[in-house]
Amino acid sequence: MSSSHTRSTFLASVSLLLGLSACGGGGEEANLAGACFVAYAEPSLIIASVQNAVSAASVPVVSLSNITLDGMAFNSSYLPPGANVRPIGSTLECTLPCGFAVQEGALAFTVSAPGYVARSVAANGAYSSRTGNGAGCPLYLTGGNRIAVALSPSP
Repeated sequence: MSSSHTRSTFLASVSLLLGLSACGGGGEEANLAGACFVAYAEPSLIIASVQNAVSAASVPVVSLSNITLDGMAFNSSYLPPGANVRPIGSTLECTLPCGFAVQEGALAFTVSAPGYVARSVAANGAYSSRTGNGAGCPLYLTGGNRIAVALSPSP
């Protein structure tokens, strides 16, 4: 066997062992050595309902636009699966309830629907539950922040 093949096999083995030790092998210090699997059980921000501000009637589908996360333009190519949102041009069509971000942070966006005045909304995307092994790896995030939005009918 050639020395370069032996060296490659050795390096691959060391890389595998370091990767395995990063998630659960040894003390907490070992868990800082590498990547950790993170499972997002739901979006960090969930629009639970949108209602007519006058009649309290449910608005089942809304558009979300001008979305920012921590002041930066939101990248809608990273939408969580099964979150009831669909990109349409530069907006997101949201069938309630819906969510659109797994990242935590300050979200700002405009909610609109036909027959209603558009409304700017600011809310924090955050998880209330973080579970994992003793060192937190793998990490499971649940309990996304749920909000309700009221839209005023157009005059």
